[in-house]
Amino acid sequence: MKLQHCLALGLTLICSANLSAQSDKPLDDVPLEVRTADRLTDVQKQEVQQYINGWVGEMADGSNPSQQGQARDKLTTGANAVGTETASADYQSQYAGTMNDALLPLTKNADMRIRLLAGVVAGRVAERMNNARLEPVAVALLNDKSDAVVLWGMRTARYALPWILQNPMQKSALPDAMVNALLNHPRIPIANDAYEGANLPQQTSGPTLLAAAQQVIHMLHARVQVYEKTCPIDPSADATGTTFLSSTAWSVLPAGQRLDSAQQISDLMSVMAQRCLADGPSSFPRIIAGLQPVAAAVFVIGNADQAPGVVNAARPVALQHFQANTPPQDILTLVQKVYPALVSVPEFSKLQAPPKVEVAPTTRP
Repeated sequence: MKLQHCLALGLTLICSANLSAQSDKPLDDVPLEVRTADRLTDVQKQEVQQYINGWVGEMADGSNPSQQGQARDKLTTGANAVGTETASADYQSQYAGTMNDALLPLTKNADMRIRLLAGVVAGRVAERMNNARLEPVAVALLNDKSDAVVLWGMRTARYALPWILQNPMQKSALPDAMVNALLNHPRIPIANDAYEGANLPQQTSGPTLLAAAQQVIHMLHARVQVYEKTCPIDPSADATGTTFLSSTAWSVLPAGQRLDSAQQISDLMSVMAQRCLADGPSSFPRIIAGLQPVAAAVFVIGNADQAPGVVNAARPVALQHFQANTPPQDILTLVQKVYPALVSVPEFSKLQAPPKVEVAPTTRP
């Protein structure tokens, strides 16, 4: 009896040790039945939490880059279902919410590489989610000082913002964080993701579409301020914002938002053309790639408002084939005709004159 008792006790200790060792390792996968469950049980929620916390722990260990890469990929694929199956809404909510809680501490890590990995995972997972539960992580990433981290913060924000805009009365820090990132990080291509987050389809409900339009207006205002000081890396992205206001949202905008939209588009055209002149050949090609679609937005507004003067002023800028050797002053001269044409329309009579760009002082040897 004593021998049998000792053997049983030994087996129990061995099993307990094995279970303890296994619990220290991340789950290799989340079962399909969990990913597709209409309503997750408490046990299934614990599985999701164990999977995410385990792999986030591996990703936070900077001593093993290979393991960090595996953890990044595991956390990304965990957001999907399998094959043709779609992850349920409840699973998406649980996965994104748990992921947000697990990644938030990493956004404060002193190691920029770990913060960047957190951003990559957040951006990739957000793209697969139909919710805004990664909003706090997106805000934290957008407030980072590193351009690389902010890049992935904006990617995360792009997919969270539409769900924020559906509840315009709910206070969120994300819209302002996106605008501030546009102001503070002009050297990285984040404007397109910012605009795409608010680029909602025309059939979107009225209040949501108006909230999206207001967000784009704020974004355009930030971009105008950037052009006043320097040429951002991605002028062509501004076409997304101006096209949304002039085409998708214009018919539902109230008078105040129409005036604000026209103000920002007019200002943007002007500072882009002034920047062409100020920077010379170095920025010319990429500014023109953005300037002409912005002028096309003015052209569309003029057509919609039956304002032939606006149409005629915007047409040469929007449609002319500018060459690399086109004098920037010629472009600026054409653009300068747009503002007077706009203010001649009663609806836009209160438009303010466009701002002036800052020109770097020249130094003589």
